[in-house]
Amino acid sequence: MNRKTLQILIAALSLLIIFSACKKIAGPHLILKEIGPAKTRAGVAFNIQPDGMAAIWVATENSTEKTVIMWGDKQIRTDYKDPQLLTAPVPAELYAKKGQFQIY
Repeated sequence: MNRKTLQILIAALSLLIIFSACKKIAGPHLILKEIGPAKTRAGVAFNIQPDGMAAIWVATENSTEKTVIMWGDKQIRTDYKDPQLLTAPVPAELYAKKGQFQIY
């Protein structure tokens, strides 16, 4: 993996913010603890699932069934496992090219 690709991935992952649905809900704040995989290369699938899709996982505190992961302007289908874990398949077109991507 070249340095620029790694820098881009680190920048993108550092911008990851996961938020609840638009409706404000009283309760504990959502906390992002970790995301994986921690690095990847443009155009190369990561954490490959049985269906061939790449996937990310996010360790959280206080996530809910309404918590979603956004990649740029695209909502990724977020699978709620429990308040500490979210997973999401990542379509190939989202990681196909080198660049910086806002993930929130």
